[in-house]
Amino acid sequence: MKKIGKERAITIANKIYDELIYNASLSEGNQMTLLETASTISGIVPKGVRTKDVILVENLKNGLDYILESIKDDSFYFDKDTFCRINRLVASQDNFDNLGGFRQYGIKIAGSKHRGTEPSELEFDFYNTLNKYHNSNQDGIEIINLFLDLCKSQYFGDGNKRTAQVLMCGLLIKEGYTPFTVNFKDIEYSQPLVDFYDDENKRDIILNKLIEKQIETTKDFLSDEELKEIE
Repeated sequence: MKKIGKERAITIANKIYDELIYNASLSEGNQMTLLETASTISGIVPKGVRTKDVILVENLKNGLDYILESIKDDSFYFDKDTFCRINRLVASQDNFDNLGGFRQYGIKIAGSKHRGTEPSELEFDFYNTLNKYHNSNQDGIEIINLFLDLCKSQYFGDGNKRTAQVLMCGLLIKEGYTPFTVNFKDIEYSQPLVDFYDDENKRDIILNKLIEKQIETTKDFLSDEELKEIE
């Protein structure tokens, strides 16, 4: 993963802004096209689209706007308040289990035997995850590993992948890497993610797929000389 600097990462985020929201929304079943999603983001809702898709896209926009504004103000960092605030923004119409805080009840994950961390252990689990991240070198790979940790623990009643993807984008930008999002309805990503949920030993499979996606996204914005450096 090539480090490109925070200011350049912000510029790229603005260029692929619609795509970041669109990919994340597809993970949640958005049936709008990219064009319809972009129109909704701009404030013009296309005729005939589902209200739930409009709400989903608008919520993701609010979450992405929050991290971009915080990064520009140098006030964005990873802690529980930030994590919960992102969930409150992106899942305000979906999460009915203690919105704004960690879930209080059990959870089921489609296609997986994994049930996330027990609600009574979420605070301690998050404390360990937070320390693990801040004690790492916080490079791009560690940020993606953090995304996987957050998804696996399932801290919220709903919107876990949405929240973790938006947070991941923010941390990547802050540390000077190109942000990216993934459609987890795509079998290329959905099955490896479920496999990882059920078997920690399969982490590297989904991790490497996400790293490849980030690298491919970055390549679209590199000069010929920069591309030679990473080939």
